[in-house]
Amino acid sequence: MERNYECLLILDPTLSEEAVTQEMNTLSGLFPEGAAVCQNLGRKKFAYPIKKQSQGYYVSCNFRTDPAGKSGLEQKIKLNPAVLRYLIVLALRAKKKEA
Repeated sequence: MERNYECLLILDPTLSEEAVTQEMNTLSGLFPEGAAVCQNLGRKKFAYPIKKQSQGYYVSCNFRTDPAGKSGLEQKIKLNPAVLRYLIVLALRAKKKEA
C-alpha cells in the first residue's frame, strides 16, 4: 500500500546552486515520473554545528511510495556524501472541514 511521505534534507553548504539542483533531480529520479516533488528552501544557518558546518541547504521533497521504496531511498541517502542530515516522515493527511 502506497503512502505519502515528506523528506527534509540538509545538504553540504560548499555545494554550488547547480550541484544542489542536481541533487534534487537525482532524488526525484528515484521515483516514477511525477511521484516526487522537491523544493529548495534555501541556505540557512544552524543552531549548532553539524559535521563542522554552520550552514546548509534545506531541501523538502514530497513523494508517494510503499514502505519498501522508502527504505531503499534511505539507503541511497545515507550513502550520499553531500547530505549532512535527513528525515523522512509520513505526510499528514488534509483534514476535511465540517460543514
